[in-house]
Amino acid sequence: SNPNLDIERVIIEVNIGLDKEVYTEAEKAINLNTPIVLVNKYNYLEKDYVPNNLEKISTNYALSNMKLVKEAREAYEEMAKAANKDKRKLVVMSSYRDYNYQVNLYNRYAKKDGKAKADTYSGRPGFSEHQTGLAVDLYNGKTVYTRFEETKEFAKSDSIITAKEKEQQNKEKENKFIRINSR
Repeated sequence: SNPNLDIERVIIEVNIGLDKEVYTEAEKAINLNTPIVLVNKYNYLEKDYVPNNLEKISTNYALSNMKLVKEAREAYEEMAKAANKDKRKLVVMSSYRDYNYQVNLYNRYAKKDGKAKADTYSGRPGFSEHQTGLAVDLYNGKTVYTRFEETKEFAKSDSIITAKEKEQQNKEKENKFIRINSR
C-alpha cells in the first residue's frame, strides 16, 4: 500500500507485477520468439533459450558478430541508415547475449560494484532482454555507451522514429520495433 499513488496507478502496477519482489517472485516469460516477449526483473527466460531467427547486423551499423532477431535487425538497420543520412552515427556494441555470456558479465559487475549496484544497470542471467535478441546497447563511435543519452544521436532519436512512422503510415506493413538500452 502506497498512499502516494492513486487507485488507477495501483491497479496498473499490480497488473504488471510491480507489487512482487524482483527476481524472487518472477514468472517464466511467455510469447517466446515474438517481438512481444517480455523479459525483465519479473519475467525470465530459461538457460537454454535461444531465439529462432537470429541474424548478423551489418557491420555498417554494428561491431562485428552482433546479432538480433530478424524483425529487430531490419528495424534497427533502417533506423541506423536514416540516422546516417542525417549525419548521425549509430553503432551496436552489444546485442544478443546467451545465458552463459550474461552469467559472466553480471558476475563481473557484481564483483566490481556489489550485487545491489549491479542490479541497477545489468540484468541477471535469464532476466536480460539481450537474450531475446531484441535489445541493443548503442554508441556513436565516440562517446562511451553509458553516456549515449548525452549525444546528438540520442537527442534526435525521436525524429528518426517519427519520420519512420510517417513514412509507413501509407503502407500496409506489420509493426516493427526495437528495444534500445542506453545503460
